[in-house]
Amino acid sequence: MNVRRFLGALLGGQAAPDGAPDQGEAEEMIAELLSALPQDAPGALRSDVEGLRLLTGREPAAALAAWCCRVEDALASRAEDPPAFRAEFRERAAGRWPRLAALDEMAVAFSPPTQLELTLCRFFLREAAQRARDVLGAANRLADLAQWLEKGLDEGAPSPFPMATGAAPPSSDRLAAAVACSRGFYAWLDETLGRRAEAIYEGAYQRTARQFGAANAFHVVIGLMPDKLVTADKLSLLRRGQIEQVLREKIALLEKANVDIAAAKEQAEAALVELKGVQQNLIHAEKMASLGQLTAGIAHEIKNPLNFVNNFASLSVGLLGELKEAITPAMAALDAEKSAEVDEVMGMLAGNLEKIGAHGRRADGIVKSMLAHSRGGGAGERQTVDVNALTDEALNLAYHGARAQDREFNVTLERAYADDIAPIDLVPQDITRVLLNLFGNGFYATNKRKRESDDPLFRPVLTVTTRDLGTAVEIRVRDNGTGIPPELRDKLFQPFFTTKPTGEGTGLGLSISYDIVTQQHQGGITVESELGQFTEFAVRLPRTPGAGTALPSVKTQAGP
Repeated sequence: MNVRRFLGALLGGQAAPDGAPDQGEAEEMIAELLSALPQDAPGALRSDVEGLRLLTGREPAAALAAWCCRVEDALASRAEDPPAFRAEFRERAAGRWPRLAALDEMAVAFSPPTQLELTLCRFFLREAAQRARDVLGAANRLADLAQWLEKGLDEGAPSPFPMATGAAPPSSDRLAAAVACSRGFYAWLDETLGRRAEAIYEGAYQRTARQFGAANAFHVVIGLMPDKLVTADKLSLLRRGQIEQVLREKIALLEKANVDIAAAKEQAEAALVELKGVQQNLIHAEKMASLGQLTAGIAHEIKNPLNFVNNFASLSVGLLGELKEAITPAMAALDAEKSAEVDEVMGMLAGNLEKIGAHGRRADGIVKSMLAHSRGGGAGERQTVDVNALTDEALNLAYHGARAQDREFNVTLERAYADDIAPIDLVPQDITRVLLNLFGNGFYATNKRKRESDDPLFRPVLTVTTRDLGTAVEIRVRDNGTGIPPELRDKLFQPFFTTKPTGEGTGLGLSISYDIVTQQHQGGITVESELGQFTEFAVRLPRTPGAGTALPSVKTQAGP
């Protein structure tokens, strides 16, 4: 092994610091490291030293550094703690052979890991800046880069080439600052020189690879390169662990991109669902607006003649009474048969007028219900309300209203309100309207069963229950009245359908309630019933409109 000839080529006739030559240190280092190699170490580690004597120029220093790194790998593989061994090895080697450690080419072998990474970054950026200077000449920004690499990087100064996007790395993270500067520098070159920027970075990379290709920290050079320049041949210089690290970083970027794509997809799907909901609401609003216009026209055409019918029926009853008083003297002159006949005709006329008035009032009620149905509660504004308080107020109002119409009416009210129900946003006037309809139907059913029941112990009961379901609030109204026949339950929410006898209902109360709950509040309403036993309505109101609380409209249970 011609070590002295190799050392001569290594130093190139240059003197080490303080004017002392490095031949002695280099010879000691090679001899000691060769003697420290284990017996089963790769034979190339011994034979490579012999080949170093053929190198010239700056290449011997880089080759010696690469050989030293491979020896370090062989020794570290036998250590219990390889990272700790590497750190101690480099510290002791730099102290043992300080003149070799002073050479830039040997920094790869003697520098601590963090310092080595910065050495690689500085070397790469200086090479890239020099090649850019050969093309652009002395540019101010290139001078700023050189000054920043010399002092600014260690002092935490801002990079002269910040990245166009993303937050700047913290000043304490010098490696991240160097990577960000490299990316920004390439972007500036690409904008200034176009494709020649790729040639500049490729040249800087090749020079750095020749100099430090065997370094453990060489993977940081890959991080300095723009993604489009990272090719398979560059990754081949990395060790297995470094390749895995680069791949992990790329996979992490892909996973983040997939997460962003999935999030964007979810947002698009949510927007589509919301759009469909808005479209349905618009269609419903258009239908209701058309129905409102039609109803308003019908009501206008019907209302005036209906008022005449009602008014003249009432007026005719009064006139008939006056007529009866006026003909009383003449009636005395008639025989008994004629007098009875006149009284019968007068009574029939009075009865007919009463029927005309009653049916006129019923027709007037139907017209008013049609107007209310066409409005559908859309004029109200949402407010945050206490469901328990709203329900109780409506229950009291319905009960006292029923008592005012029929003094003999009575029903036991049972309240089962859940505690601590958080307030909910709804249109209070319209939900009150729904509850009044349900309470009124319950009162009617219990009162009817009481009248028709042969059980003297039957006690009418109306039970109102509230529950907090988390995303929704539920209100249940249960009566122990007559129940609903199974064949009628599917028609309950159809407009103008009623289970009450003719003249006792308009058939619009439940239809209006259904639209208010399902269309305006995006909730659900169900009914369970057993003929002759009970009927229970359940109204479910979502805290967030369209939160998926809709229920099937009817749920039936077979009667006995």
